[in-house]
Amino acid sequence: MKKSLIPLILLSFVAISSCSNNDKPEKKEPKTYIIISDIHLGDQRSIDDGYGWNLARKDTMIAFLDYLIKDDTWDELVIAGDMFDEWVAPVDYLTFADEDGKLLTERQFFQAIVEANKEIFDKFREVKNAGHKLVYVIGNHDMQVTAEDFEAVLPGLFDQARTPGVEGMGEYQPEKELFIEHGHRYDIFNAPYKGKDGVDNISGSILPPGFFISKLNIGRSYNLPVTKGLDEFSSESLYDLFWTGASIILGADSVVTMTDGMTRTYAYNEFAYTTSPLFKDIASYEGENYGWNKRCAYNKAFYVPDIFTSMIAGAIYDFCDKMGLHVLSETEMKPHILVWGHSHSPKFISLNDSEKGKVIYINTGCWIDAKKAKGEVCTSTFAVVTRKSDNTYDASLRRFDLETDGTPRITVLDSDELKSDF
Repeated sequence: MKKSLIPLILLSFVAISSCSNNDKPEKKEPKTYIIISDIHLGDQRSIDDGYGWNLARKDTMIAFLDYLIKDDTWDELVIAGDMFDEWVAPVDYLTFADEDGKLLTERQFFQAIVEANKEIFDKFREVKNAGHKLVYVIGNHDMQVTAEDFEAVLPGLFDQARTPGVEGMGEYQPEKELFIEHGHRYDIFNAPYKGKDGVDNISGSILPPGFFISKLNIGRSYNLPVTKGLDEFSSESLYDLFWTGASIILGADSVVTMTDGMTRTYAYNEFAYTTSPLFKDIASYEGENYGWNKRCAYNKAFYVPDIFTSMIAGAIYDFCDKMGLHVLSETEMKPHILVWGHSHSPKFISLNDSEKGKVIYINTGCWIDAKKAKGEVCTSTFAVVTRKSDNTYDASLRRFDLETDGTPRITVLDSDELKSDF
């Protein structure tokens, strides 16, 4: 008896149709990322003694998180570094210690910061429970927080975005055209320092000179002058000149450490100059121990900034933005939108004539006290990047404020659209 061919033909048609549909690229739904950075939450000791950088902005941060909970138009909240401050403490304080001055481990100190800011982390949990993804990118002030300690203290709350194989560095690329990092990778004072055998030949240590600068700078502010012809100095002379100016302004104090393997107090001349034993070859491009070229390679930098630009970026934020634009427009980095923090100075720059075509650089600013930043204009700012379609992105820099009656007010400081035809 002959079998009918009709069912076989129909089955073949369905199979072919199914394969054809699966071969079509899946159309992505729009997705929105909110990026903030530099909250600098400290332990209870920093709050009680008044030297912390975030003493007056906590209510604003909580109000912002409340605003995000009620807003269902976004998907991921990314903190681009320095939410936790493990550097800021007076020079004569143990860095990791409780209110009584008792020495703590890094994990215990990290736990102390979280406990001192419980209301903020309770609010982060509400954000996550509302169905949003939270991502943390490591910064320089919290570069010692290991992935294990982070998960032990804040289990399951944040996805950690760390640079593979590099201690103290993080990065996040959720879209082909969006790259997020803190920005300290290109900062000679704040990029992780390994040295030939670590800081002061301490195996496994990574703390850079910025740790000492932060301790020296507690309770004070300074702006280093720009001298005409400064770039004509050798890199070593420039580095020593920086510290000479800093010593006049900040005072040449010894620094108590007891962290990152350091077990003693360091005198000023032990860490400040290029001839000091602590950071060998710090201001040399090449060096027997660990020159700037090798340091950038270890930290997986896209390029090696000149030492003058990298050094002065800590005092004049336009130089920080200059490095960011160079990374974005003149290196092998593929994304066309780069979001940094680190400088505490919000910035939105859109370039149409870079070597890569149109690019957008955003610095998220900070959420620290206005007196510790460059005034109110630098605080409570955030970036928003939306992938509207497979090839179109909206990017903006915004500020969050509260009206006198407590109503949230969002101000768009700058924005632009990127069409990805690359």
